[in-house]
Amino acid sequence: MQAWYPEAQVRAVEGRAKQHVRTADSGRTVTFQFCPDCGGTVFWRAEGAPGQIAVAVGTFAEPGFAPPRFSVHERSRHAWTSAIGALEMERRA
Repeated sequence: MQAWYPEAQVRAVEGRAKQHVRTADSGRTVTFQFCPDCGGTVFWRAEGAPGQIAVAVGTFAEPGFAPPRFSVHERSRHAWTSAIGALEMERRA
């Protein structure tokens, strides 16, 4: 899960991070920043969403974090994500 914010609303990242760039299904690049010790993805930027930053919801210590509102890549999702299917949200192929 991810939460997207305007970059202007995100405080500067402090500490060490490693970066990995990959090409998305759209052909655009996505740049991931992750913890160099545990390998956990912390945030990323997508070429297709300029001025936005995605933060991995698992990085928030907030058990009441809002549930997802939409789902992408429905056709290629893993079978074990079926519990997410019970949530009411917009679906994108």
